[in-house]
Amino acid sequence: MRALQVRARWIAAAVAAAAAAVAICVGSASAAYIHPFMKSFSGSETPAGSMFPYGVAVDNSKSASEGDVYVADYFHGVIDKFSAAGAYISQISGTPSGKFGSFTTIAQPAVDSAGDVFIGAGEAVYEFGPEGKYISTIALPAESGTVFAVAVSAAGELYIAAGGEHVYVYDPATSTLSTFATSTPSGKLEGVLGVAVDDDAASPAYGDVYIPELGAKAIAVFSAEGRYLSQIASTPKGALDSVYRVVVDPANGDLYAAAEEVIYEFGPEGSFISEIAPTTHSSLSVAVDAKSEELYSSAPEEGVVEIFGPAVIVPNVSTSALSAVHPTEATLNGEVEPAGGGEVTACEFEYGTSTSYGAKAPCEPATPYTANQAVSAKISGLSGDTIYDYRLLAKNANGTNYSANASFETTGPPTVEGQNASEIEQATATVEA
Repeated sequence: MRALQVRARWIAAAVAAAAAAVAICVGSASAAYIHPFMKSFSGSETPAGSMFPYGVAVDNSKSASEGDVYVADYFHGVIDKFSAAGAYISQISGTPSGKFGSFTTIAQPAVDSAGDVFIGAGEAVYEFGPEGKYISTIALPAESGTVFAVAVSAAGELYIAAGGEHVYVYDPATSTLSTFATSTPSGKLEGVLGVAVDDDAASPAYGDVYIPELGAKAIAVFSAEGRYLSQIASTPKGALDSVYRVVVDPANGDLYAAAEEVIYEFGPEGSFISEIAPTTHSSLSVAVDAKSEELYSSAPEEGVVEIFGPAVIVPNVSTSALSAVHPTEATLNGEVEPAGGGEVTACEFEYGTSTSYGAKAPCEPATPYTANQAVSAKISGLSGDTIYDYRLLAKNANGTNYSANASFETTGPPTVEGQNASEIEQATATVEA
């Protein structure tokens, strides 16, 4: 697997349309949590003046570097260090034996409880102290291939994803490297660019290891001993997109998974919590600050790292069956729930002949809502025999939430087909249609 492939647009959105004459692909309720976008930083203060952020990690230790952010810059072959707010601090460009080198696959780094940074480059993992001083090298087997990601457990074991199909574990107490996993019950690991471990001692999944598979569009879950446990392959909205990198919040065991145009959030036992949509529509890696609960998403194509705030409650929204569909008009229905997030201040349906929508209709009754509210909107000016997509959105002081996409098909005028006349006489004939 070539590292340069990350420059392409990996995932194409797929939208299914209903084919019934009266409506019906109803969107289910979406989660009532979002992580609001805060800001982004581009590395303009670095020596290169820009970056291609192939991976990102946060120092969650109690060291002097606590809260600092490490960004793997693929184009320039370095690790750039930033403050939590995105201000450039310093750079790690190599070991005493030489530089990492431009276009070297600098993997998603990891930081241990002492603040030491582990950087995968080529077929090795390098350890540096919080101040950027080189400490040691962990060499991988020749057949391992390029290192794509590193994760570190609370006990200090390193989990290393390499070559797209290998995950190794390194025990610093014995300085031994062994194979952790190469397959699941459904077959050989394929397209592995990430690895994460739950190091929250209070989590019910403490010690579990998460391995995303591009080919399977799933996240395989293993015990700390390497025993396959389960698979995360969907959310209430449907199947996962291809997942690239994963990280576990050491404060609560929540799992975050970067999948290009969305970041999935799951609870420690795989329960779906929310989706975060990067404003750049690109995400290859994700990291979390356990103290502030802020998220960092690397967008390599755009050359930025985006920062999202802690989760906040937004209204729960869902669509329901249409009450009327005609050639040029329809009545859309749904439900809005404040869900404990406070007064709902705005509500509308978006609709159009694609998931770009393009048209809006306000909800009836009008906002504000302080309790669960059934809503509707009568829309007109539609085209007959046409499939329309729509969704419901509602807003409170924390932000806006959207329902899953739903669709309906308008009816058309009756079709008349003539047939040959029969029983033709001088003054009469039988005509059928």
